[in-house]
Amino acid sequence: MRRTKIVCTIGPASDDPLVLTDMIRAGMDMARINFSHGTSGEHADRISRIRTLAHTLGRNVGIIGDLAGPKLRTGNMAKESVVLKAGDPFRLTSDPIEGDWRVASVSFPGLSEAVKPGETILLNDGAIDLVVESVTAHAVETRVRVGGMLGSHKGVNIPGRSLAIEALTAKDRDDMAFAVKHDLDWLALSFVRGPDDVRLARRCVQQCGGQVPLIPKIEKREATEALDLILRESEGVMVARGDLGVEVAFEDVPFLQKMILTCALGHEVPSITATHMLESMVELPRPTRAEATDVATAVLDGTDAVMLSEETARGRFPVDAVRTMARIAERAERDLDHARFMNMGTQNPGVGSAVARAACALASEVGATAIMVPTGGATTPMQVSRRRPAQPIVAFTRDDRVRRQLALVWGTVALPMLDVRPAEEMIHSCVKAARAAGLVAVGDVVVAVGGPSGGDTDQRNTIEVVRVR
Repeated sequence: MRRTKIVCTIGPASDDPLVLTDMIRAGMDMARINFSHGTSGEHADRISRIRTLAHTLGRNVGIIGDLAGPKLRTGNMAKESVVLKAGDPFRLTSDPIEGDWRVASVSFPGLSEAVKPGETILLNDGAIDLVVESVTAHAVETRVRVGGMLGSHKGVNIPGRSLAIEALTAKDRDDMAFAVKHDLDWLALSFVRGPDDVRLARRCVQQCGGQVPLIPKIEKREATEALDLILRESEGVMVARGDLGVEVAFEDVPFLQKMILTCALGHEVPSITATHMLESMVELPRPTRAEATDVATAVLDGTDAVMLSEETARGRFPVDAVRTMARIAERAERDLDHARFMNMGTQNPGVGSAVARAACALASEVGATAIMVPTGGATTPMQVSRRRPAQPIVAFTRDDRVRRQLALVWGTVALPMLDVRPAEEMIHSCVKAARAAGLVAVGDVVVAVGGPSGGDTDQRNTIEVVRVR
């Protein structure tokens, strides 16, 4: 059983129900709806399609909505794309014009005040490198240092600059309302700079009448410096390596990735490693050896999930990309150092965390087949998962949404739970359900761990060793 979860971005390449069905069968655990592209009608159709197919296939598939955020972007281009050549002049303007190889508009009126001659501006996620030559009231005159293809709505980055931009755009707020209306399971926040941005997003979600758990994307230098404070306000985290690799020196990205994953483990929240993981599979049926190594490294470092972006959104081989990701993750997990994670410190000491650690240690000691977690929420399964036990974690809950949220959590299988009392009968019911699902067999030993929300009316934390009969 693969423990590392796979997040797949849904787009034109994966809209076909047959393709989506094969992706779910190949190992997709979470679907990502990218609000940077597409209309609300297209997103609604995708959400309905994913949930219908998951139900038909009997699979637990969650959905993450990913906000566009306040990213600086170029405006519309007169042609689909143009070539910028090294040495040529190029103008960036706040005026709403159609761009070409000489000029492009930018979605930031304050660009002229934000840069100085000699500074660098990067376009298209760093593929194009411009140097500022002069600045006027409405335009920035640059010279192309490194050329490339430029299309509409491509990213604009100013390395080393912290810009005075609102954390949530009007579009973000509309998309948050959409996420609440369609009961999305997670919400990813783009370009988070500090804990205040997460708190603002939570207030906005609550004002929409929802309680969607939040995943800040770490892609700004400021966010790496405020990581601990950000995670105290969050339910998860994403290592968003694309923009992060433009904001900081690219050679720093691997070490920042390790830091972010370690911090997530300490805070007992799930993590996603994203961007360029199997990028060559956008066009080719096999990954490079470097990409396979990259995915395996993220797994060995303790990521909960690995993400496919363009590979499944617009790539030629979306199903093969999912299968490939699953193969690499499964192989890496065979060499996972479970003891290292068991002994890792926590930022959330307390009874629940201690009980989770004790349950994992007990499961290892008695040779348990599985760790069962009847629960009303996602906290206790996450606390167990954070220890990366060798045994699969089987969570039982009456809440469909919690089951879908747990599709993101490492090593966790979430099953429906009957409303059974007292606790002894509930454990028996869970064992029976795990047997029916083929997760345990007669004669196996399992460890059952319950937090105060697990259904026990006296609100105790419990650990129980049970032999399957």
